[in-house]
Amino acid sequence: MGRKGKVAYLYDGEVGGAYYGIKHPMKPHRMRMTNELIVQYGLAEHLDVFVSLLSARPTSLQHQNEYSCWPCSGTAASNWQYMHQQILNHLTSMQKPNRATPVALEQFHTHEYIDFLQNAKPDHVTEAQVQHYNVIDDSPIFDGVFKFCQIYAGASIHGAQKLIQDDYDIAINWAGGLHHAKKGQASGFCYVNDLVLAILELLKYHARVLYLDLDVHHGDGVEEAFVSNNRVMTVSFHRYGNFFFPGTGNLSEIGFGHGRWHTLNIPFDAGLTDGQFWSVFQPVMQKVMDAYQPGAVVLQCGADSLGGDKLGDFNLSIKQHAEAVDFMKKFNVPMLVTGGGGYKKRNVARCWAYETAVLVGQKELVTDQLPSNMYLDNFKNEKEDVTRVPSLNADKMNIYRRGTIPDTYNRPVRLDRIRTQALEHLQHVEISPGIVFNPAAAAVNPVPIKAIAVIDQRTNHPNQCLVASSLLQQRCHGFFERQPDAMLPEWSSRHPEANQEQEEHDYALSHHLLKDYDQADYFRNNDMFAMPWNSAWGKLPVS
Repeated sequence: MGRKGKVAYLYDGEVGGAYYGIKHPMKPHRMRMTNELIVQYGLAEHLDVFVSLLSARPTSLQHQNEYSCWPCSGTAASNWQYMHQQILNHLTSMQKPNRATPVALEQFHTHEYIDFLQNAKPDHVTEAQVQHYNVIDDSPIFDGVFKFCQIYAGASIHGAQKLIQDDYDIAINWAGGLHHAKKGQASGFCYVNDLVLAILELLKYHARVLYLDLDVHHGDGVEEAFVSNNRVMTVSFHRYGNFFFPGTGNLSEIGFGHGRWHTLNIPFDAGLTDGQFWSVFQPVMQKVMDAYQPGAVVLQCGADSLGGDKLGDFNLSIKQHAEAVDFMKKFNVPMLVTGGGGYKKRNVARCWAYETAVLVGQKELVTDQLPSNMYLDNFKNEKEDVTRVPSLNADKMNIYRRGTIPDTYNRPVRLDRIRTQALEHLQHVEISPGIVFNPAAAAVNPVPIKAIAVIDQRTNHPNQCLVASSLLQQRCHGFFERQPDAMLPEWSSRHPEANQEQEEHDYALSHHLLKDYDQADYFRNNDMFAMPWNSAWGKLPVS
């Protein structure tokens, strides 16, 4: 049994060898950089570490020097023995993080989809499969993709189990947090949804689980999985509008059926600063915890909400991002913490290392000076002192890719309106949502996982259509050849779940499939508080 108050840290070095492609912004190598800082800052001494040591040895994967598996050459190679001993010196547990089996992954995903991922090869994927499983430029099939899924999803499931079985307060899996994946499709760099799988594991024991998403992108995959379930409340703080991926996450998306009022979306404009974020986050999350009283929390710490990210256009500092993590820690509720987005590797590693320090109560160990480490070259920038943590609060003129941020973005009156509507929303959340649940009995005879979570069975949800085109085509101009027209499907039917009953008006409004561009124009021209998807419909602007 674990010791109360301890933090479990799950890490498999092989995850850093995954390679999406030379021009793809997702670089799993950031995990090795993060782990290196955690070890070199001395944080491992304060963690119960579940690590695969052998996976940290050199592999056959060799890319450009910037992303090559370590030790690659020169100083890195000569320091291998030193680094290996450093890890051994800090370990308090020699257990390895589990890797998810196909059966475990199928607790949420379809057998057909998992079988495809298990057998897919980059050179043997048909165009029909690419379209059916959405393994497009955003989420390409690469060598070892299924092992990659097993590693990051297995660690999140294992972390949830540590919270339940071994009485840990916190479990950390920085490789997890891939929140866009759907039941039968990949989406937005995500192949399997480790967060949904971890939540399902927690629901074996806890009556209510809160999911909180700090990524700059809306946590659509997790929301979609539990949108009709009151045993899971999903809360997402994200960028919304202006064709920003995935095009969902408006205030009016509140869940439906038993899950009505258990979906809360907080949509911001580009250029969000620390003060603007905190003015909404702190009162809203305090009310969420008071109203919902979850038995466990799953916290997705996407670092693409930091200033200067390659894809995100928020302007949060590492300190503010970590303050949100610290705020949730203070509720003393069992919490699984994962990574997520984040596409400037050196800042992602700094952020998650600092948040590890926050979670173990050792912030003073993380100084402004970067410690000597294997990946020091990866932290270099011609405009920065490599040894210092940079200021991420860039001038707003420099972070908005389409010009100056309008003065109307994130104005106090707008933030007040978001906060007020969110707090009014939470008045409808029941403290105890009609569930008779015996945790002690569940620990001995857990309810079958598929019986306790009302998983949305849709495999072709409108969100998966990516009506604003793919993430790369929206945010990574020049990486891939843009299609001449937006990749919009023909709207030929309405969503079967969206009925005409007044009580489900918001859901129907959010998720009806539109039949033509006239209706799309109507949605696009209305205010975000009145109509969802106001900027996700219609053709993409010419870049």
